[in-house]
Order: sequence, then structure tokens, then C-alpha cells
Amino acid sequence: MVEQILNDSEIVAIYHEIEKMEVETGGWAYHNLTHVKNVANLTEQLLRHLNQDEFFIEEVKVAALLHDIGSLDGKADHAQRSYEYAKNYFKHHRLNLRHEKLILDAIKEHSNGFECNNLMTLVLILADKLDITNQRLAPAGYQIDGLNEIQYIDSIDVSIINGALYVHFITQPDFNKESFEKFYFSKKVFQAIKSFSTKLNLNYHVKLNQRAWDIK
Repeated sequence: MVEQILNDSEIVAIYHEIEKMEVETGGWAYHNLTHVKNVANLTEQLLRHLNQDEFFIEEVKVAALLHDIGSLDGKADHAQRSYEYAKNYFKHHRLNLRHEKLILDAIKEHSNGFECNNLMTLVLILADKLDITNQRLAPAGYQIDGLNEIQYIDSIDVSIINGALYVHFITQPDFNKESFEKFYFSKKVFQAIKSFSTKLNLNYHVKLNQRAWDIK
């Protein structure tokens, strides 16, 4: 199912158009094919740590691959448009999904559904918010104070071990922690970490280059 979506020329074309549009209209961060693939890979990584079965992992990755497809018409209300696209896509292709409602709910709620109890939504939100390494920054984003700090984030390592979520930011020396923390989206990143951990009864530990990071 994941491969079917990745090989669907319509979906690939839409994400290429989204990337082109974001460059041409001054978008700050990409919502392109690379982004949704990164999110899908991170959801799989997290769910394997949680010992979820293959069917569930596959269907969460479907949600990840479609969660931003509504961005072609702009960021505002893109989650709702992505939900509607996915719902029609599943129906048109007659896909046999075990958790179709959970997939659609995750897509619809991936921007702000921090208080939900749906594991699929929680893992999609966390993976989405943590895809903020340097390849995510669109050209105009380099001019935005706080957001432009992600040009210095090389990787974010995530694991779940012995009842705790570990998130480790690896950055270049030029990374300005205080500037990053002031940017509004950073609060969503930290909220996603806290919400995921709280809902799954996990402790959380965040590090910045080997040092503990007390996220606000």
C-alpha cells in the first residue's frame, strides 16, 4: 500500500507542485515528497519501538504520506483538504484498510490534535513536528528569525527505551538555542514531545548536543 502511494504519479506530481509553489510564493518550510517520506520513516521507527504490528505500521505510514497533500492550496486548512483527498483516494482505489477511520482522523488532526488519544494521530504529530532538520527549510525560511535556526540542525535522533522517549538534537555550532525557542513553531515541537509522552505514560528526555535541554 505504501509503495502504491509512492509510485502513484498523481500523488508524486502534487507534491512536486507543492514544492514548486512554496519556492515561488515564499513558503518557509517544505511540505513536499521528501518531508512526507521522512515523516513516514519516523513513524515506523517510533512504532517499532512500541512493538506495533506490521499492519498498523503500514497504515500509519499511509497517513504520513498523505497528511500534507492538501498543501497545494496553501497552508491554511491544509489538514482538512488532505483528509478529504485521502478519503476520496481510498474510496476510488478501493483500498482495504483495517484502520481507515484512524488514518483519516490522524490526517485531519495532525496539525493540532495534541490532546487526542489516538496513537496514530499522536505518532503522526510527533514525527511531523520533528522533521525540522536543515533539508526542510525552503528559501524564504532562511530570512525568518528563529525558524532559520533549523539550517543548523543536522539530525534528530529519536528512540523509546525502558519507558522513556529520547529526543537528541544534533546541531552545528552556529545553532542559536534561544532564537529557536522563541519561534512559535518550536512550541509545537515541544508540545508534541510532551503530549506523546504523557498520553503513552512515557518519561521524556531531550538533549541538545549531549546536554540536557529543558524544553518549555
